[in-house]
Amino acid sequence: MKSVANNKHTYIFLRSLSSKDKVSDTSNFQGGSDKNAYYVTAVKSQKLAVYMRKTGVVSWEIRHVEKQ
Repeated sequence: MKSVANNKHTYIFLRSLSSKDKVSDTSNFQGGSDKNAYYVTAVKSQKLAVYMRKTGVVSWEIRHVEKQ
């Protein structure tokens, strides 16, 4: 989690989550390119900005997450 958290507050929030916590209200593509994408989602009513990178034809990797 430390490698994807954009700052200390995000890391502390991600660390506090359990495996039962689920994302909700995930947005459509918000910007970036076909190789780097930006989305917004919510976990426990906290909005998170998620930056992802395309690693294959149908696979993506989370580059970093930022608590908003």
